[in-house]
Amino acid sequence: MFNAGWDAELTPNLRTTVNVNTVSLDKVETLQRLLFQGAIDRFLGVDVGVGFQWRPWLTDNVVITAGASVFQPSKGFEQILRNGVLYTPFIVATFTY
Repeated sequence: MFNAGWDAELTPNLRTTVNVNTVSLDKVETLQRLLFQGAIDRFLGVDVGVGFQWRPWLTDNVVITAGASVFQPSKGFEQILRNGVLYTPFIVATFTY
């Protein structure tokens, strides 16, 4: 896996994170045996994610985190599971007393 990321504090109460990952396998022989498949490409795809963290009162008592991740599968992933882009949106609220 190779990764490139960027974190930035946009304002005192808003932070953002951007990540790009490439996903590949070192060896595919075990997976070929497990799935009873002949050829599986080593490269699985590219994952891109973006997220925001908002602290409305500049404390860690209330933190809202939201974002989305998109996985663009390549030939190797499509040989194993399925084709088509995978999307994962998320939102998390953390309340600390």
